[in-house]
Amino acid sequence: MSLGNRHRWACVAGGAAFLTAALVGTSCAASGPLSIRAEADSWVDAGHPTLNHGTTSYLQLDASPALRGYLRFTVAVPAGEHVSRAVLSITPNQSNSAGVVVRTSASNWSESGINYGNAPAPVSAVSARSGPLTAGASAQIDVTGAVPASGGPVTFVLENASGTSFSIASRERSSAQPSLQVSTTGTSTSSIPAPPSPPAAPKLAWAPPVMNSPVTYHVSGDGPGSIKAAPGQDSIVVWDAPTHRRIRFDGGRNWIIRGGEVVNDKQWPNLDDQGGLQFENVTGTAFVEGLYIHGSYGKDGIRVGAGGSNTTLIVQNSRIIERMSGATVYHTDVIQPFGGIKELKVDRMTGSGDYQGQMWKEEPGTSFGPSDFRHVNYRAATPEVQYMINFVDANPTDAVTLSEVYNQPDPLFVGGNFCRAQTGATYCGTDANGKRYVMWAGKPTTVNGRVTQGLPPGGDFVPAGAAGMSYISPGYLN
Repeated sequence: MSLGNRHRWACVAGGAAFLTAALVGTSCAASGPLSIRAEADSWVDAGHPTLNHGTTSYLQLDASPALRGYLRFTVAVPAGEHVSRAVLSITPNQSNSAGVVVRTSASNWSESGINYGNAPAPVSAVSARSGPLTAGASAQIDVTGAVPASGGPVTFVLENASGTSFSIASRERSSAQPSLQVSTTGTSTSSIPAPPSPPAAPKLAWAPPVMNSPVTYHVSGDGPGSIKAAPGQDSIVVWDAPTHRRIRFDGGRNWIIRGGEVVNDKQWPNLDDQGGLQFENVTGTAFVEGLYIHGSYGKDGIRVGAGGSNTTLIVQNSRIIERMSGATVYHTDVIQPFGGIKELKVDRMTGSGDYQGQMWKEEPGTSFGPSDFRHVNYRAATPEVQYMINFVDANPTDAVTLSEVYNQPDPLFVGGNFCRAQTGATYCGTDANGKRYVMWAGKPTTVNGRVTQGLPPGGDFVPAGAAGMSYISPGYLN
């Protein structure tokens, strides 16, 4: 990093010399922050994994397909000092209600060579979130915890926290380039504004089941394949690192999963192993919260198999995306209770794929109990193969309640007719915001509520970074 990219002032306050990132309230004559410009930046595109975008004047960000921005800085810290605060400054080209999630990665990449296929993987832990962004207005993001105290290179990976694509200015722009404002020990940081606190996450509808002397299992890597619990046993599953293969949870009474990540980035001889979770012969509640399931080889997200008619499945604050049918036309679902279900409860979930989000169908020899879906949105991949919302009239289930459920079909699916983009709707209307919605009446399955076109007003109910390895529960209403 050249000295022209790093500005430093020695100021005196109370007889002590210090560095300052802004000199409000001091007697120092200099003004302006200790500012480091990005020495390299680019963005990568999962849809075009070999393309490099290092020369563009913007960093494009999207959730699906994944478009990520990479920014690298080198922080030089004077001898005997350490970083006490670091604030990343970015300028969006479009407004966005959710903004960016910031992670870090290794710094062994070049601006002219990086692409999605060779980019260093971002760490699972979230370093910071920007909150809402306004077009043309600089956003300040506190990234102190992500910058080494002794300085050195640091790479920030920016991910879209919403379902709406947007971009930020890159270092190739003549103005509004990304920068890092750094303070070291003894530095006054009074004028670096603290980023606004994000709004408190809404509490979830259902608390986990009461456990009796639970057994804890730890999973990581390619995982154990399956975990079998004794009859009546309660179990807790902890992700020590992301897993890459479906895990079957067999038997027991209650299971609790809070946080974790399944990355379906490998092909397995059994396509079912390219899914997320599968519960079998569970006699109580399978409770899943804050789980992130994704990956280019993804099949079913969460399955309920044998004995499912005795299982209550609760899924909350989870992001289950990239569920793809592939050349074999595997019948992928975000949630698939093919073995039956006692109750199915979902609050705050985002799902995507090219086949089905949710199918309500009572298979022969099983029972499919009541369903309650709240704050759920589906996004179909292109080309969409099947209905994201699918009620099978020949195999009706118990009553279904839908509250704030959204579906964004492939624009080309069924000729772009939203009213036909889910099965068997009996009424199609337009809400006060001009969005189409569908309802079902007089059908074999009683459906209370409706499905609205597009995305929720604030973007995905569970945006990128909201679920995964660093998940923290917001608590429960009940």
